[in-house]
Amino acid sequence: MIPHCLAILIHGKWSHPNTPVLRILEKDLKEKNYIVEKPNMPWSRTKLYDQRYEDSLQDLGGMIQKYKQEGVKKVVLIGHSLGANAAMAYQAHVGDADAIVAITPGHIPSMMQERDYIHAYILKKALEKIKQNEGAAIIDFIDNNGGIKKKLTTSADIFLSYFDPSGLAHMPATVKKFKKTIPVLYIEGAHDHIHTGPDSVFSKIPQHHLNTYILTRGNHMTTPEISSKQITSWLSFLSSQL
Repeated sequence: MIPHCLAILIHGKWSHPNTPVLRILEKDLKEKNYIVEKPNMPWSRTKLYDQRYEDSLQDLGGMIQKYKQEGVKKVVLIGHSLGANAAMAYQAHVGDADAIVAITPGHIPSMMQERDYIHAYILKKALEKIKQNEGAAIIDFIDNNGGIKKKLTTSADIFLSYFDPSGLAHMPATVKKFKKTIPVLYIEGAHDHIHTGPDSVFSKIPQHHLNTYILTRGNHMTTPEISSKQITSWLSFLSSQL
């Protein structure tokens, strides 16, 4: 018989489905009898933005519907960094998850625009292409991941879907648009270079009595492992309440 709970682990930028960052958490979830899926997202190291953000979320929705048709009752999205951004964007764009665990949420388009004038210029060029109905036009840009920069190429419409400061990846606005209010576990690392505290995003998530904010002693890459037991404990408590 298929277990009743599905956990979808969503990796971060330039990462991959089998990232060691999420390995301990995957093991702990399987020990709790979760089905674990690990999709290869468009921002992985092998894809590097080959699909619009919105389309990738629709694909996650297709995966979820398949499992629900097979008897899965509850679905939790567990994302790390850009994957956490995606988990929350999913609830705003599709909206049928039952819980979210957002671990060191990352990818902040407004900060990229404000701090990098070259990025701001490329963003302006991409917007102009969209206005001219040239969304397929090729855009060269520099992506930044924890201070490491990489020159990449994609189309204007794909670029904007991830980097538009007013778009779906802008977490403070996106979380206000959840299609269904669900419990969210929001975890940051005290030694994470992008940690912003609960006021930036967490406080804007639709109120649920099981919403929880945790600040761990970890950094951006160690927080998933450090918080693994807290995550599975929260999920177990959630199962007893919902």
